[in-house]
Amino acid sequence: MSIRAIMDQIVTIQEGLSITEPVNLSVKRAYKYLPPQNQTLTDLPVWVNHWQMNNTEWDPGDMREVEYSVNMMLAVAEATVEMDRAADIAASFWEATLKAFRDDVKLGGTNRIQKLRGEGPTSPRLTWAGKAYVGLDLWLDILVIESNA
Repeated sequence: MSIRAIMDQIVTIQEGLSITEPVNLSVKRAYKYLPPQNQTLTDLPVWVNHWQMNNTEWDPGDMREVEYSVNMMLAVAEATVEMDRAADIAASFWEATLKAFRDDVKLGGTNRIQKLRGEGPTSPRLTWAGKAYVGLDLWLDILVIESNA
């Protein structure tokens, strides 16, 4: 499974996320790759993603293992006086995200999610285009095992 297909599946999962507590809210957009740094994030909540390849190994046979990490940042709201409420919304999206990726640990293919982890802090103030947002900063570690052929 290619990184492009993996990113497509991640975005599909993210765009399907919604919460009912503390408010009814659905993700409005998920960027497969980073939007321009000078473009403010207006469709909130919005996911911003980017990936890195950590390692590739070939065995003496026909198999190849590729390890990827995908940084998934969710901007829930602009960082204003209601930051506690925005952080509570972000925490609810964390629970929805955890369940959605648990329910599709192969991301629709043959790969395997090894780990869904937070960056420190997991619910930070994110900055994009000079604006601060409250949200989540997560990493999804993926192992792809496929034929070399």
